Amino acid sequence: MAIDTTSIETHPGALDLTDRVALPATPPSDAPETAVERWPATPADRVAQTFQPSVRYLPALDGMRALAVASVLLYHGDVSWIPGGFLGVEVFFVISGYLITSLLLAERESTGGTAYLAFWARRARRLLPALFAMLAVVSAVWLLKVPGEAARIRGDIVGALTYITNWYQIVVRQSYFEAIGRPSPLRHLWSLAVEEQFYLVWPIVLAGLSRVTRGRRGHLLVIIGGLAAASAAWGVRLYHPGLDPSRVYYGTDTRAAGVLLGAALAVAAPPWLMRAKVHVGARALFTVVGGVGLVGIGWMMVKANEFDPMVYQGGFVVLDVFAVAAVAAVVHPCATIWSKILGVGPLVWIGKRSYGIYLWHWPIFVLTRPGLDVTASSGTLLALRLGLTVSVAEISYRLIELPVRQGALRRLWARRSLPDGPLPRRARRQVVGGALVALALIATLLVGLVNARPNTTISGVDLAGATTDDLGNVVDETSLPPVTTAAPTTTAVTGVPVVVPLPPPPTVPPPPAIVPIPGNAIIAVGDSVLLGARGMVRNQFPNILINAEVGRQFNVLPGLIPALANVGALRPNVIVHLGTNGPPTDGDLGKILDALAGANKVVLVTTREPRSWQDLTNQRLGAAAMGRSNVAVVDWYLASEGHPEYFVADGVHLTQVGAQAYAVALASAFR
Repeated sequence: MAIDTTSIETHPGALDLTDRVALPATPPSDAPETAVERWPATPADRVAQTFQPSVRYLPALDGMRALAVASVLLYHGDVSWIPGGFLGVEVFFVISGYLITSLLLAERESTGGTAYLAFWARRARRLLPALFAMLAVVSAVWLLKVPGEAARIRGDIVGALTYITNWYQIVVRQSYFEAIGRPSPLRHLWSLAVEEQFYLVWPIVLAGLSRVTRGRRGHLLVIIGGLAAASAAWGVRLYHPGLDPSRVYYGTDTRAAGVLLGAALAVAAPPWLMRAKVHVGARALFTVVGGVGLVGIGWMMVKANEFDPMVYQGGFVVLDVFAVAAVAAVVHPCATIWSKILGVGPLVWIGKRSYGIYLWHWPIFVLTRPGLDVTASSGTLLALRLGLTVSVAEISYRLIELPVRQGALRRLWARRSLPDGPLPRRARRQVVGGALVALALIATLLVGLVNARPNTTISGVDLAGATTDDLGNVVDETSLPPVTTAAPTTTAVTGVPVVVPLPPPPTVPPPPAIVPIPGNAIIAVGDSVLLGARGMVRNQFPNILINAEVGRQFNVLPGLIPALANVGALRPNVIVHLGTNGPPTDGDLGKILDALAGANKVVLVTTREPRSWQDLTNQRLGAAAMGRSNVAVVDWYLASEGHPEYFVADGVHLTQVGAQAYAVALASAFR
């Protein structure tokens, strides 16, 4: 997710409600029609249009930005109590839609048109310098620290430079949910791409709609609302519970409802038409509406997760409505309690830096994976990550973002021809030399990325050689990688009928020897963990049928199980190991176990995946097994605890010794 968190360049006092420029009571003969509504026809309308439109600085929106970016950081920090923190991006979409549309409408009200090039230049000054700096640093770090993974981010860099990251990820099928190896440090830029595409297209679209509707706000509002509804409906149409939802998650077309509903709010209630003095009942109403919006946002962030079908079947729009309500309350000049709370200094400070915080946090998090790159307690590591992120963002804000926004480049260009002026010749040479060095560095980094050789394995596990039949049954084997390290995380399943094999002694001798069990009556269904360990699993269960696929999730099984049964591939005993790429829903688990009610034995295997859904997955597996006599749980999470030698660098996939221990753990359910 990347976010343009300061979508408006205004300053305190830009709209002083007591200092406005009066317009004539009747239009001059050559007055153009405005973008929002035609020249007022009634006395009340004339009063509303008596003053020059403008957009004032809104500190409470910086406070909302602060809360939104904090939720995203906590979510990416795997803080378990906020599984829906990713929804903070949707809040940014609504804020951006509101502010950008307010600016465009104010300009059209004042001048009768839009200076497109000036608008796009302001966006470029605001966004590009920090983005270019981040891309240069990430390229250098990946070439120096993880050169084997540098080739994987070449396409991501091109997508970031052209603001098509989201569509690039869709085209190359880069799943947002697949948990294999070190994630791309630029994956979060998908949302920045969505916003930039909006900035590029929306001024032109808004001008066209204003012309078509002849500036009537009511008609314009209906059209924008219709576009938002169409986007939401299209997202629901494309979402299928049995498929990876990344297409819906990334798409500009499926995520446009947020920015469009923010734009609708700007059309319905332009900032310059709001009055600070309102009836006490109106202030109370705004307070209630804002409270409902903020509480609703918080509730969804605590209750939802990225795998919840509700999110893709209307949940984003529900969140958008909550965000619109909150924005309406905090921007109204009647000064509700929410605008005062969100306008406090610390929140405003974070909000002003939220673009840089968001931009830099994900590369930092990707390089400091718990137990893999950094050995520290979860609380200590989170504090370290947050501190480093805020520090780097502050440097970016002070040395890059703020100077460029305040015209440093423009002033430098204006002084270029003054040999004895404010910028001496020596200083100019230093600036030019520094720019050339920076360009040479970026060019070198890009050449290095182009020449970088891609790693042929994923987290050390070679999955490329696996071939399958029409049902995904693996029919070949590959070797497993040498031992590396990883670290355990939190809790295991408790209060559930589980089979836990005895772990090796602390001296870490070879894992328990494999004693083969005939596998003719067993089928194992799973994801890349099972796929990578298939050699040892076959040694443990000769003639076992393995049906495994990279990136597979639980929601595939309700359709896969009947398909296996129809071709006679469903055997009496079924092992299910999923969860690497996301948790099951209670509904999916119920459907799976109901479909397997006639099986001799169903073995559910808990997951070890150091991400936010690990514990949720294991808890739901344990709960689903309760009361089903043919279901047992093999607690691989507990069996692997304290054994970093079982895992390759990603802490999920298995080394040779780990695959052997894994196979023995599966066998314990059949002894």
